[in-house]
Amino acid sequence: MNLISGRSKSNSAMLIEGDIRLNNVPLDKVDMSRISSYVKQESLLLPDLRVAEAVKFSATLSCTGTDQEKITLSQKIISELGLEKCASTLIGGSFQKGVSGGEKKRTAIAVDLVSDPQILFLDEPTTGLDSFSAEKVVESVSRLQAEGRTVIMTIHQPNSRILSILDRLILIVDGGIV
Repeated sequence: MNLISGRSKSNSAMLIEGDIRLNNVPLDKVDMSRISSYVKQESLLLPDLRVAEAVKFSATLSCTGTDQEKITLSQKIISELGLEKCASTLIGGSFQKGVSGGEKKRTAIAVDLVSDPQILFLDEPTTGLDSFSAEKVVESVSRLQAEGRTVIMTIHQPNSRILSILDRLILIVDGGIV
């Protein structure tokens, strides 16, 4: 996933060759960063912000338009990801109680969605979550995909319910496709 998203490059230990294409058109790293967003496994969310503030802050930094348009966009994304009930809750962190792990993962996704990426890369979005929270995250991601967005994610040891939600699946063992 790091190769496809343009986050990895050749170095002395690893030579990377080949093209990344979208609809048979080659994409370079700059093109990929323009049309995609990458949500890391461990998100860097500010613990002192509320969920709605974090999403609005991201919209302020990455979107054009009026303040009202950015607020409307933020509210739409919060709704799409099922974060309405915790929108006014602090994100929290190690030293401060906040939203649940699943809500934090969905907030991290929301923060990246404000830039309206065509492709959304998710690095292990269910890691560290209980099965209920993991299912909520995958259901939210599935709704995004159903709306026409391309979602590529890595996931380790999904339960049968999560497997049933996924649209397409590639199983990899020891670096090879099964």
